[in-house]
Amino acid sequence: MIPELIQVLAVAEETGGGPDVGKILGQFAQYGVVGLIVVLLIVGVIVPKYVMNALTAEKDTWRTAFEQERTAHQVTQEQLVAAQLGV
Repeated sequence: MIPELIQVLAVAEETGGGPDVGKILGQFAQYGVVGLIVVLLIVGVIVPKYVMNALTAEKDTWRTAFEQERTAHQVTQEQLVAAQLGV
């Protein structure tokens, strides 16, 4: 499959146009379910478990930082109101 893909890309470069995406996808699709999974991985519809775990951990880290910042901002707002009232 890889030599065929290289050949398709080489022919596309010689003609001056971009690679024929339909032909490349057709080559992937001829392999059935495996081809479909590879295409979905390349497109980004399917992601590996370690990537999803990393994204989830990063999301949790950002959420914690946001909540801490929101709490600190609330304290700052309360101090400004107290200072304006002269308390």
